[in-house]
Amino acid sequence: MLSILVPPGDPAITGPSEIMLNDNVTLTCSSNGGDPFPTLTWLRGDVRLTTTQNTVNGITTSTINFIASREDHLEVFECQVDNKVLQNALVRSFYLELLIPPDPPVIKGPTFLISGQSGTWICTSINGYHAPSISLEIDDKHFDDITVVSKYDASSKAYIVTGSINWTPTTDNDGQTILCEVRHQALTAPQIVGLTIAVNDSDTLQAVIPLSSPELTWGEIVAIVLGIIFFLLLLSVCGLLQGCCACCCGSGAGIYKEKREAKLLYQIAIIERERKDYEITKYTIVGPEKQQNIDHDNVNDKRTSISTTSTILSFPSLPRPYHIPGRQYTYEEEERRRQLWKKNKRSGHGSDVQMEEKIVLQERIVSKSMSSES
Repeated sequence: MLSILVPPGDPAITGPSEIMLNDNVTLTCSSNGGDPFPTLTWLRGDVRLTTTQNTVNGITTSTINFIASREDHLEVFECQVDNKVLQNALVRSFYLELLIPPDPPVIKGPTFLISGQSGTWICTSINGYHAPSISLEIDDKHFDDITVVSKYDASSKAYIVTGSINWTPTTDNDGQTILCEVRHQALTAPQIVGLTIAVNDSDTLQAVIPLSSPELTWGEIVAIVLGIIFFLLLLSVCGLLQGCCACCCGSGAGIYKEKREAKLLYQIAIIERERKDYEITKYTIVGPEKQQNIDHDNVNDKRTSISTTSTILSFPSLPRPYHIPGRQYTYEEEERRRQLWKKNKRSGHGSDVQMEEKIVLQERIVSKSMSSES
């Protein structure tokens, strides 16, 4: 028997004309005839999809189903038909365009103005496909001189649309709201955002809180948070440094204070040692006004034991010095006796009694000289 090979017919793809984001999509590829019956293969871009096919009344069909997502937006779905008769498979493509509603619009511009001062207001709509339409109005009056710029962003596969106006308000517009209205095929109602303005007739602006304000971006929020964290860390570091400085300074001050006290005690010990070395006994000191009443002739060479009213200031190892009973000394005389004691101590090598005798002898000479002069 003679068999005749027949190529399949050209493939055809059927699907919805408008596809919304998150819609359930069904695409069907079909090919008529062919002997033998053809094999239908689906590809999404370069990725082969697993499908099943069916032939009824000489028509072979294959169907795919999926939920439309942003990853499917603007993708090419391809159906290939081949029964090994043709040198190359027959191909039909389906270009998937989704209707994606834009994000809520944002309006920016001055909120405080002086009457006669111009300003620029910009309304921005992003992530919409196809491009949405934008209009601006105030107090139910549309701005006819609005400038609309539409730009396709390949990274997001969506449009960025801006509408801007340059306008000079007056005091009649004080407290009014500039409205931005965005319309799109995927929206059942327009998106509207407003910005209230305050217009004064002088350069003294009143504090008016607008109904809406520009939203902070994620970058600005992160910068603010990092700034706060850095400020807290700086305060902590400064506190630690201050504590260390206080500790170091306190320790240094304590060491310095101890050294200073030790030095003073050492100096006091030297002075006390000198006092004890050269001050034989504690004498009664009288003021200069009583000096004339002192009897200089009561000095004699009798040596008696120390009076019970005197206080010994010398070291225990030294012999007990002698005291002239009834003798009173002025401040100048006491100082002179101490200097004589010091001088005799350096020059001679005798005992304390011998030095005392020398001092008494010197005092006699001085007393006689003073008596002769008087």
